[in-house]
Amino acid sequence: GKNVICPLVCCNGGTLDQFLDPDLDETWHNIHALSDFARYVCNATPNERGVVFRRECDDAALRYGLAGFKGPEEPKAQLTGWVLS
Repeated sequence: GKNVICPLVCCNGGTLDQFLDPDLDETWHNIHALSDFARYVCNATPNERGVVFRRECDDAALRYGLAGFKGPEEPKAQLTGWVLS
């Protein structure tokens, strides 16, 4: 995370390693990140949402590695709800 600058407004250009500080709560960042991702997927055409979702999951795995990543085979229900709606 120390080399990954978060583009979200809530992080104000900070790197993700800021969340290694136990005194900082990452909840606000996570809410913004999920909202941004949902908006991106939902803005795709209904027929393309699954493709966009899968591509973003694959890209994230390549970019950040597999640490803590269970893969697009078993995404959280919250994420699949955006794709299937």
